[in-house]
Amino acid sequence: IHWNKKEMRALLNGEETSVSRERCDKLLDLGLELSCHLESSWEKNYQKLLAYAEEFGHAKVPFRYKKDTKLGGWVSMQRNKYREWKKGKLGSMTQERYDLLEKAGFWWGYETS
Repeated sequence: IHWNKKEMRALLNGEETSVSRERCDKLLDLGLELSCHLESSWEKNYQKLLAYAEEFGHAKVPFRYKKDTKLGGWVSMQRNKYREWKKGKLGSMTQERYDLLEKAGFWWGYETS
């Protein structure tokens, strides 16, 4: 089951995996719990983003933020997940997460038309 959970987390994060979406859905329907880990990790990084915004007056975290390199990577990943979500692709970005990031003043990057 540990392997399945790892693969399913990857799938829900929009990463390539050997678990199909259908299999993931079936296991979730059977009661397999994944959301606690995913939510706690996302929420933890979101709280770090809020602390950054409080300290610097904006939420435009650089990718190479030396004080917390993982936060810089997480912010970059949220931008990528947002672009995929806008295209209708499966991933971990949701309307709720988007709204929370917007509320925090998240910088989505330069839009290209």
